Amino acid sequence: MIYKSITLLTRAILWFAGIILPSTAVAIKVTNILTPYFIRICKRKDYEKKLNLINNKLLLLRKRGIFNKDTNHAEPKIGDVIIVCDKFKNVNLPAWLCRGIISNVLNDTENIYNVFLSDYGISVELHRDDFFISSTGLIVEEYLSSTVGLYNVLPTVLKHNSSVEGNTSLLVLQEWSESAVQYTKELIVASSAIYFDHLASDECGRQYGEFYLNIEDTLIRLSEALILNNHAIYIQEDIMKFIEDPKNCEKLHKEVVNDETIYYMNILKEYKREHEFDIHNESYIRTRNKFKVKQRSHSDLRKGKEKVLIYGRNKYECLGTISDLRFPTEIHKAWKSLINSSSPTKIQSYILPAIKNGLDVIAIGAAKSGKTYGYVLAVCGLLASKLNLPQGVNPVALILCSSSSEVLEVSSLCTEFLQNYKTIRCVAAINGKSERSLVAEMFNGCQILVSTPRFITRFMDENRKLLNFENLRCLILDDGDVILEKYFDSIGKLFKKHKIICNRELKHANVTLQIIVTAKHWTPQIKKLATILMDYPYICVASFIEATVFKSVHPKMYIVNTKSKDKKVLDLLGNKCSTLRTIIVCTDSDEAKTLHKVLEQSNKDILLVHDNTNFVHLQGIKQYWDACVNDSYPVLICTDEVLSELNITNAMWLIHYSISLRWKTQFNFRFSTLYDSLQEQKPRCKVSIIVDENSDIQFLSIISILQRMNVVIPRNILDTIEHTEAMLEKNKENYPMCNNMKLWGFCHKKYSCALRHRIISEIDTPTIDIRIFDKVKFRVVSIHSVTQISARIISYIKHDTLEEIEFSNVEYMQITMKIQEFYSCVDNRRRCETIDVGSICGLEEPVDSFKRVQILHIEREDKTDKPKYADVRCIDNGVLLTKVNVYRLLHMPEEFRKYPTQVIEVFLAGIAPYDNEYVWNHCAIDAVFQWFKENIDERSYVIGTVNLHLKNTIWVNTLEVGTKLIGYKDIVGSSLKTELLRSDHAVENLKHLKEMYQLCKDAGLSEINGCNLDVLINKQA
Repeated sequence: MIYKSITLLTRAILWFAGIILPSTAVAIKVTNILTPYFIRICKRKDYEKKLNLINNKLLLLRKRGIFNKDTNHAEPKIGDVIIVCDKFKNVNLPAWLCRGIISNVLNDTENIYNVFLSDYGISVELHRDDFFISSTGLIVEEYLSSTVGLYNVLPTVLKHNSSVEGNTSLLVLQEWSESAVQYTKELIVASSAIYFDHLASDECGRQYGEFYLNIEDTLIRLSEALILNNHAIYIQEDIMKFIEDPKNCEKLHKEVVNDETIYYMNILKEYKREHEFDIHNESYIRTRNKFKVKQRSHSDLRKGKEKVLIYGRNKYECLGTISDLRFPTEIHKAWKSLINSSSPTKIQSYILPAIKNGLDVIAIGAAKSGKTYGYVLAVCGLLASKLNLPQGVNPVALILCSSSSEVLEVSSLCTEFLQNYKTIRCVAAINGKSERSLVAEMFNGCQILVSTPRFITRFMDENRKLLNFENLRCLILDDGDVILEKYFDSIGKLFKKHKIICNRELKHANVTLQIIVTAKHWTPQIKKLATILMDYPYICVASFIEATVFKSVHPKMYIVNTKSKDKKVLDLLGNKCSTLRTIIVCTDSDEAKTLHKVLEQSNKDILLVHDNTNFVHLQGIKQYWDACVNDSYPVLICTDEVLSELNITNAMWLIHYSISLRWKTQFNFRFSTLYDSLQEQKPRCKVSIIVDENSDIQFLSIISILQRMNVVIPRNILDTIEHTEAMLEKNKENYPMCNNMKLWGFCHKKYSCALRHRIISEIDTPTIDIRIFDKVKFRVVSIHSVTQISARIISYIKHDTLEEIEFSNVEYMQITMKIQEFYSCVDNRRRCETIDVGSICGLEEPVDSFKRVQILHIEREDKTDKPKYADVRCIDNGVLLTKVNVYRLLHMPEEFRKYPTQVIEVFLAGIAPYDNEYVWNHCAIDAVFQWFKENIDERSYVIGTVNLHLKNTIWVNTLEVGTKLIGYKDIVGSSLKTELLRSDHAVENLKHLKEMYQLCKDAGLSEINGCNLDVLINKQA
């Protein structure tokens, strides 16, 4: 019997009368159904033609004897591509030769495997002798079957309960019920034709959409058929809030019945149709105390944030869980202890299978996207899977990082993964380690070597015969964009002189070198490296902006006045906008509505979606957009807030009407609308950026992106950049000066850093009359880095008169006591209402100890944009605190805020890390702590000669130990700067002070601290 209930079918046909098949739907054949979320299909269009082509290629390869090679004796692994031949009587195959993928091991002892026939969408059980293990590139055609799923619904079941009014309720399930799966199968079997309309994709590229079933000449939507029969419910906004944020449940009307909580929600009203029979005005969602629904893929689908651009000859299915990699158990245990999640990030889900299969891989993604953890897991897993690795100083993997601090982090990560593999050792080679200890460490075993390009080049120049790279199997450039830009000379020397890629040209499978590059940006240097050294690289781009750079899309920028923007859009659109799918993105609803009114008057087909558009209308706009045909495309105006809900990926022309002033991620996400076009060999998409006088912070970032795209920036725009940058800095007068500027004289994150990067003479005037060449005695309070401390001034000695001016501790004690006395009264502990960078507040840290703090950085909530956490500096002891919850910040009276600062910042000038790095590594930091520990006690202080003094910050050229002896002259001993230079933790940096003096001059100053700036700058030249 095909149907469980004739009533259900009749009811469905009556309901669906009048449904029209969308133009985007394609005819399919369903080969297997696990649940409505997992349905295997084959597209009917050209299916036989494509299948014949594949079969002919397989027959040709068989005639050449390729299926008889010795590699057929290799041990099969899950995910291996195989070729099956129907010469065995115990196997029933749809063709003589079939492509397949090993999906499971059914019996290890008898060598029985479950094989998925990827061109037919079915699975068969095979013995090891029944198939041949193939290389992934043997047949390059894409598989003819794919897994798709139903979109925008949750599984439910109807429950009856006499104690609840209405007697029925819907229970949302974690998995589809057997009755829902069976009903889906019955509808599929009864269909004379089946169509699939793709609406969204998940992080693995799996498609989700709507199924249209032709039953008795009536089109039926599968989702509505399941909903009509209480097997499913639409993912409405209320339900998503319920699932994503359990706190929202507290706001709903609820009852507890039989230890179950029933929540009452209005969710069906928007889906009523004219001929719908009225059952209830409300439906109910029931959940137990621990309510969990596996909806990650669907919530992410609606937001459309999981797309990745993949470029390469080889195709791999997206990795669903880390356990599918089948690395040794200890490697997976280490991953679980480090990450505590079996789900890979979106970039990991693509690069991990490719690395495991030996491909050259380039991974482009933002910081903290999981690139480093991904390749470390893969490399350690591969090494742990191999037996008899070379011992001694014979690296199998060489990892090159952009800084010494990252070398230590990566090395630590490798050691964590390999903690149970005593014969696989990782060595970190950086400045600060003595050559003797490093060589000894290598001789104990060096299978993974982690270093920076310049250090390893110097080390090999001096110890050329020590390292042997003949067994190198994997070369990794972590932060390859930075490495190839800053250290290209060292990379070239490693390749040419030291021949670390000497086995690149050897074709034997056991010695081929695999190259992996991770980067934040796609650059010409990476492109050159891929072209010269990589064979068919697998390129994974997880940033939408970087995808446009990778595909050589050249945006056009227009700088106009706000009042002229609408006219500019009209001019751009002209009379040919209907030939391209055009989307215009605005930052808020008001400007979207205004632009819509203007464009409507031009008799163009205009669609509008903004923050206040209801869900049903939004879905209607999306369907209309997808259904439009060539040369009759509408222009869609939308805001950033609804762009993710629209999930548009097939736009051909993206116009940025305005630019977000706060979130760079929103600007990046706009480029996801071009995703389909970017996947073409030669993208036909266009990007237009309109900039007005309000586009400030992101404007500078956009310019840097355009420069990387080799876009020529006109002179007037360059002038605008300088003007905008100056205006931004002027608006930051309440912000503290960027710490990078103080440390190095520049900030490598200038366009994304929120702090101040210029000196403002009115604000940065010194609070104490300490001048250049004066000597200052300090009492160290906090050590922040190698060259930065917080200290209280004991005294200072004028360089011209040698007069010593001493400072008393009395004022410090008085200020501390007044603050403690004020906050001892509970009524005075009011929360700070104004949370801004630069603000001075009170903070209880620790309990019953109150401090003055200045806000350095604010982390805001994504949805509300409200301050959530703050990084603060304790004004009177210099301690830095991160991620302080803003509710802990207390209002501070004006009189307390005006008290003079009792602690100043001290920077040791004129030194820097080796190799033009701008981050101190842990070895150098540990050395500084050790120096202070060994040399400073209650009788000691540090003394330095002043190079520059601004506000509450002093730069000194030395930090030496001073010891006070009663009745004798103070003894000056060890120098921190000398010790750092002697132990190879630092090098001299002659540019630092010159940069600082130039900043003073750019601020309009002619002299500073009693010295002429031109004279100071010339001395540093």
